[in-house]
Amino acid sequence: TWFGGFIINYQAKPFNINLNPYFFTQYQYFSFQNPNYPDGRGRGTIPAKVLINAKISYSPITSLAFFINVRNALNNRAI
Repeated sequence: TWFGGFIINYQAKPFNINLNPYFFTQYQYFSFQNPNYPDGRGRGTIPAKVLINAKISYSPITSLAFFINVRNALNNRAI
């Protein structure tokens, strides 16, 4: 399983743009609490994904900042 990402931060006063994309490959998980299996064990797969988070902020003065924060911009579901 691979996991990775990076951060891009660009500042042009009074604005700041921050992007944080990351990814992970497909992986399997195991559960011993799954009632769908008679022996009490279960197995599931989480598909590979790319997730993007972004934040745009505006700071007209040093002690005041307005921002918009977007999580999971591509709307990838967890499972």
